[in-house]
Amino acid sequence: MPGSITSCSNSRVKSICALQRKRIRDTEDAFIFEGNKLFREALAWDVPITDIFYNTVTHSSRYWRRMD
Repeated sequence: MPGSITSCSNSRVKSICALQRKRIRDTEDAFIFEGNKLFREALAWDVPITDIFYNTVTHSSRYWRRMD
């Protein structure tokens, strides 16, 4: 799978975790949102999405069918 992350010490994971701090969010002009509802709202408002992360262990086809 392209872009798979297999380690918690991955630099992308560390960058995402850093966004928990307001100073970093302000500096990077970025934020994190989670969940189906916020994802749909971001799409509706044309929010630029740079990355999408999901967990293959908890990912299920049932969840993605609900997205339709």
